[in-house]
Amino acid sequence: MADLVNMQQTEYDAVILKLKSLHEEELAAARDIIKDIKNLAEVDGGFYIQKISAKVDDLLGALEVNILTSMEDSFQLTEKTMETFMNAVAAIDSQCAG
Repeated sequence: MADLVNMQQTEYDAVILKLKSLHEEELAAARDIIKDIKNLAEVDGGFYIQKISAKVDDLLGALEVNILTSMEDSFQLTEKTMETFMNAVAAIDSQCAG
């Protein structure tokens, strides 16, 4: 077994960049879905029914506030965890190299 994990900074940076990109894509996709549904439930949107559309709007508002916020928090925690992992790997490498 190797003495060093030897994760290169460029490899780590690439992983983090891809992770952040995936997170942004998922959040953008969720926001687009919410926007599309809201457009359908508007008066000229094709699926407008006064009482139902109001409830759909409330539901989408809850989705935006609760679910998207939770997703953003989770994604930030994931990114922070990756940073902590990288710091731990670097510390182990330093100890093994010393």
